[in-house]
Amino acid sequence: MTPETYCTEQAAPPGSALHYSMRGTPGRPRSLVIALHALGSELARAAAASHDPTVCAARLHWWRGELERAQHGQAAHPVARALADGLCHGDIEVDTLYAWIEASEADAIGLRPPDMTSLLAHARRAGAPLARSVARVLLRAEGRADQTVDENPWLGPATDRLGAAGWLVAMLRDVGLDARRGRVYLPIDLMQSVGLPVAALLAAASARNDIDPTTRSPVEDTRFDGLARRLALAIDCLHAEGLDGIATGARRALRPLLAMAGIERALLAEIAHDPGAVLHGRIALTPIRMLWISWRSSRGN
Repeated sequence: MTPETYCTEQAAPPGSALHYSMRGTPGRPRSLVIALHALGSELARAAAASHDPTVCAARLHWWRGELERAQHGQAAHPVARALADGLCHGDIEVDTLYAWIEASEADAIGLRPPDMTSLLAHARRAGAPLARSVARVLLRAEGRADQTVDENPWLGPATDRLGAAGWLVAMLRDVGLDARRGRVYLPIDLMQSVGLPVAALLAAASARNDIDPTTRSPVEDTRFDGLARRLALAIDCLHAEGLDGIATGARRALRPLLAMAGIERALLAEIAHDPGAVLHGRIALTPIRMLWISWRSSRGN
């Protein structure tokens, strides 16, 4: 199996959001963007590999060394090998990936943000490296080296917001899964404001409605729903700010990034419609809907 095939299977299989958002993107930038998302999957797995933070930290430290080896053509892992060309030619900045690993280390120790400000700060640290790296790859592929996120005063903050919003959507989508692993990323003050103790959230996520799947606990109906909708509104505003910050001249090059943001916002709307569903399962969009959103984004709508 080639490194590109491995990355595609991990991050962009047929029917996935990334698969549809990358439609129409040519070979090399497509491969690099998919490899970046595959790296995100690997880092997430490493951060959740064990209840022992030292085990997770060791795996993440290994990734730091593997990215260093990739710059010298000595990487062993297929994701690092797929990233090697971009690292060697400056399309991907290794320091940005190192910052991503550092954010993953915070996940590994069981981050519990005290408030929304802390959650947003972590979301930027965890989500911005992917969005910045993707934007850099796409802009350089279009010959827009003068418009890289580090050199443009508006593009950097815009991509950071999109990356943070994407991370927050995934966090909200996976609330139940994370809770069953003993991890809660919801802000403590926000949970307290709706009267939802951590123990109650963990119990609700662990409960099963095998007899009647339409039956929901009072926790889900009255407390978690309100909290999730407040978060969804804040995340959607962050998405909107990020999209507004992408100037018209860069939108063509950044179409895959805009398509992914559109898919994430649609998913967020589904979560806001039925927040309790994320406690026991995983909400997803249909392939035809993701295809439609991607098509609209490619035409600037």
